[in-house]
Amino acid sequence: MSYDPIAAASRRNQAVREARAAHTPEVGIWWIIDGELIADSIPYTETPEEVGFRAGRNDHFQFFATLQKLVPELRDAEYIDAPRGRVIYDVAQQQFLCYGSKQSASSPAQQRLILETFRLPADRTQFIPDLHYEYPNAAIFG
Repeated sequence: MSYDPIAAASRRNQAVREARAAHTPEVGIWWIIDGELIADSIPYTETPEEVGFRAGRNDHFQFFATLQKLVPELRDAEYIDAPRGRVIYDVAQQQFLCYGSKQSASSPAQQRLILETFRLPADRTQFIPDLHYEYPNAAIFG
């Protein structure tokens, strides 16, 4: 029997739909723009484990190009201009790690937004400030 990429994609899409219907926590990347969280995420059970972690498929740079096409207000912005971060799953520790700016990691309102959007269990989620996610133009998006 030969590999059928259409059937494989269909099975994967069905698995993602079922995991989301079951409210499975998700991993991926996010931005907070004008008080709203924009995420590119996938149920953590539907991502391959790599070196002990499960992570989303896209990176900020690539996905922001897609957002710029969909949201005209972002056309002149850079992906680093807004608060952003990443959620990954640590398989060994069985916890979700949410990396973001110092503000995102310490803001109860932003934490709540991330927990809700990614369906993360608060008792198994750690918010970690990371200099990589500090944003130079915070005033642009507020």
